[in-house]
Amino acid sequence: MRVKLHKFPSVVIACFILHNISKYLQNDLPADDIVEENNDYDNTQNEHVQDVQQRRAGQE
Repeated sequence: MRVKLHKFPSVVIACFILHNISKYLQNDLPADDIVEENNDYDNTQNEHVQDVQQRRAGQE
């Protein structure tokens, strides 16, 4: 995403506001929306998925 320098602060503030609204409404994606396409990967992919889910839940 490219933004002119003078508009950057407004974009950052908008992102903060949308993030806080999402957390307030607990608008998280269900865990079944995360699709693992290949089971050939080692546990690092599973750990990454778990990390993402924890961040979305606001636990980290």
